[in-house]
Amino acid sequence: MRKVSKLVTQSISTFKMALSLFFMLLLAGNSALSARIAGFCAVGGSQYINTRHTLEELANRGHEVVLVVPSSQKIKPSEKVPHKIYQVPYKPGFHEDAMIRLEFEGHKLQLFFKMGEVLRVMCEAALNNTEVLEDLKGFDLIIYDSLASCGVLIGEHLSIPRVELLPAPPNVPFSFRHMIPMPVSYVPQLLTGFTDKMNFLERVMNLGAYLGIKFFIQFTHDRPMDALKVKYKIKPQQSYYQAAADVELVIITADFAIEYSQPLLPGNVMVGPLNVKKDARPLPPDLEEFVMNTGGHGFIIVSFGSNVASVLPKTVVDMLATAFGKLKQRVVWRLQGSAVVINQPIVNELFGGCICLLLIQWVDLPHGGSIRHWDCY
Repeated sequence: MRKVSKLVTQSISTFKMALSLFFMLLLAGNSALSARIAGFCAVGGSQYINTRHTLEELANRGHEVVLVVPSSQKIKPSEKVPHKIYQVPYKPGFHEDAMIRLEFEGHKLQLFFKMGEVLRVMCEAALNNTEVLEDLKGFDLIIYDSLASCGVLIGEHLSIPRVELLPAPPNVPFSFRHMIPMPVSYVPQLLTGFTDKMNFLERVMNLGAYLGIKFFIQFTHDRPMDALKVKYKIKPQQSYYQAAADVELVIITADFAIEYSQPLLPGNVMVGPLNVKKDARPLPPDLEEFVMNTGGHGFIIVSFGSNVASVLPKTVVDMLATAFGKLKQRVVWRLQGSAVVINQPIVNELFGGCICLLLIQWVDLPHGGSIRHWDCY
């Protein structure tokens, strides 16, 4: 009887050990299927939203994520994506006040130089933040957008594989460092105003623009980053241009349907916009009533992004209101700040008392419900 009891006890003990081993293997399997992924942002509301949405989707799939943002960035708290803040010498809103206004005032050259300076200062602030760098050690992947160029240095410094989000078509200057094929005979360069149908002279000018922009980016952006690599001893034998090209994947937030034809490499994936929600939601009642009563002409959504909406000059707002007043379609226009107070006599005169323009300071548009609406242009 004692032998039987001892045998039962041994069997139970063996079963417990086997069960414990099973759960340990199960946990190990789960951890092997998940990863620690960091996101890095520098400037731009849209860039922040793209990165945050990407991390939220990764969190839904069981990965551990964190988003590193500067103190100047306006953030939207997220339960799925914890934020780590690094201090920079800029106040929230400086991007709209100091950068976007230069664009509206026509100072494009000054804007490019200012952007290079800002990115360098913010990158140095991130590299000096030992707490953030220490927290990022051991991560499996870092995701950053093309403007957050310091993500290249942080990933290289900590030996973390990198994925870049390119928030633009593949013919922009950011794509130069990824060796994306750029046949200048039919791929127009930024600011040229050309299409893919160019005559010989336009092709020569397009080639000149390509070479000029490439040199300008190297002078205003890559050289300061090379200096930071040397200063912080981040593989100084390799240039920033070479380091930036050494990414695992480039995710391009553009769409083949609306961009010019251009060849891509296997490591370049065009996925379309990342900030459009997949699940359709009903429109708010007032917005639903406005867009349904269009008289069969449909409606148009007008939004210039998270930064531009708040700094549109009064003259531009009045000019756009004049143009919208000549359309048959109704217009849902997102404006912020003082720009909302548009020239009311112009609106009354153009719209003839008919409420065809709806101004919205901020609305979390249920993109699936509005953009997919059958009557939306």
